[in-house]
Amino acid sequence: MPKTPPQDRVSPCQVQTVWQWARFLFAHVALSGKRPLIITLDETSIPLVFTDVRGIVMVRNGPAAWTQMPRQGATKGEMRMYFTHVAFICNEPSLQPILPQVIFVGASALTKAQFLALEAELPDNVYLKRMPKGWNNADEHKVIIQLLAMILAEHSDLQPIIAFDAAPLHLAPKVLSEIATSGILSVLVPAKCTWLVQPLDRSVFFKFNFYLKQEFAGTFVNGTPNADKMPRMIRLVISAIRYVLQRYRWEFAFMQTGLWGDQSAVSSSIKRDLHSQALPDISCDRPTADMVRRCWPKNRRFDEELVMSLIPGATPTPTVHTASVAPVLPATTSASASSSSSSFPKASAAAPRYRLRTKTALPP
Repeated sequence: MPKTPPQDRVSPCQVQTVWQWARFLFAHVALSGKRPLIITLDETSIPLVFTDVRGIVMVRNGPAAWTQMPRQGATKGEMRMYFTHVAFICNEPSLQPILPQVIFVGASALTKAQFLALEAELPDNVYLKRMPKGWNNADEHKVIIQLLAMILAEHSDLQPIIAFDAAPLHLAPKVLSEIATSGILSVLVPAKCTWLVQPLDRSVFFKFNFYLKQEFAGTFVNGTPNADKMPRMIRLVISAIRYVLQRYRWEFAFMQTGLWGDQSAVSSSIKRDLHSQALPDISCDRPTADMVRRCWPKNRRFDEELVMSLIPGATPTPTVHTASVAPVLPATTSASASSSSSSFPKASAAAPRYRLRTKTALPP
């Protein structure tokens, strides 16, 4: 049976709800006297080795020259090995270099000695954690939200608005409660709409992965010992963070996907995928519980009280003038960012705020 094209699976009602949600938050922030800082995060799986890199010519001399095609040495286990990068982008180029970029690696793929060597090389905004498995989870994601709030607490003139998809770990009650506690506003992108209106999926990860493949192809030509393959790939990810995530301005990615607060700059390809060249008028009213429930995964419990507490107040109107409509980011300390056993270890009091580091490693 042929697969249904993505554009035929997307729900225009869900997309309109996301846009209305974003418009409401932007209007709400405008009345508070702050500037909106729109942020999006998403996990991407990074392979230990790329198996589809082409275009490299390898010269082989000697009697065995050209008896077989040159190949990259990789076991089946290595070809199946992945780790996780939790990526962040925002609309403020000056703040992109301080947004956290978190890498989770399985303990079996990275020795303690390799971890400590990499830790010493990490840029200030890159965090590496060695775990039983190289995947994000709700406990770690809660810590990431704490870390983001702590970093942004110094920028009191900005109101963070974070857009994320409907992955189960993003919707865990402990994570949603942490978002509310941190004073960060949020927008949920439904599962079937991420390819359409999630800036990371639509504009960023292609550039990110293209850079990784190009740099990877250049590194394996000269040969890399098997024991150094994971450190090599982690270093390439760190390089991609610098030369892709921190090189480009991403505000237009938010405009094109309609998350900017108005839909005047929505790309023509999105309109085409929605089968409409003229977008309907999007209200800036506060989304109702029924509208938000429509975006919620059907197999996940919808806690209406908790979820709606993430959407502030009533519909803003031009006649309302309140000194502090939007929540104010708390002055979170490094201690609160490491309150759970699975969190990043606490930095010393003398250490700069952005230099939190994972000083302990799980046993192999």
